[in-house]
Amino acid sequence: MAELKVVVHVDGGARGNPGPAAAGAVLSTPDGEVLTDATEAIGVATNNVAEYRGLLLGLERARQLGASEVEVVNDSELVAKTAGCCSGSSVPASWAQARSRSSTTQSSSPNRSTGSTRSSTPT
Repeated sequence: MAELKVVVHVDGGARGNPGPAAAGAVLSTPDGEVLTDATEAIGVATNNVAEYRGLLLGLERARQLGASEVEVVNDSELVAKTAGCCSGSSVPASWAQARSRSSTTQSSSPNRSTGSTRSSTPT
């Protein structure tokens, strides 16, 4: 099976905190070709919950595509630090399977962090 490297851009937000919330993900090749996207209205939630749900949504879609390597990009420092999205760490297989459950590197942009995670997709 050929390796599929995927860049997963994730985001989530709530109008109010808590308030009506949604999450989204865009998956692309490392060259920027968009493969798919996904969105989800999640009801009333906090911004942090919406950010995590965006991560789960993106990881689940990457698993569905059969991604062998995933790079996660998000704008939530909390998600990047607490979700294990640090250079050299692996995303637990249960995250990619837990759709229903809802190298952090600082960039030059303020309040922006990216996380790179490499994980083998369970077969």
